[in-house]
Amino acid sequence: MATDDQAELRKRYRAWARACARGECLPFPEECRDLRCGARTRAGTPCRRRDLYASGRCHLHGGPSTGPKSGPRAKRPEPPPPPHDPEPKVRAALRRQGIHI
Repeated sequence: MATDDQAELRKRYRAWARACARGECLPFPEECRDLRCGARTRAGTPCRRRDLYASGRCHLHGGPSTGPKSGPRAKRPEPPPPPHDPEPKVRAALRRQGIHI
């Protein structure tokens, strides 16, 4: 198949996937049955995987984004949790007596 044919099939596949995501499950387009990922591998050959996401690519070449790795929207490391209080009952009893530690 020519590149234009693959691009057209991928558009139909993505339209079908979007419709299913909205709850309007249409029958699967028969012409998309043999659709492959088609992304270029490091060897320069097209990927031949057939398990595609809604993007029309396989999980190796177009899976869900994990978010930005740098920049202002990148997730910052969370601060460590506060240290565990080893004797909370003793502290509470002292506070009731008016002794604050």
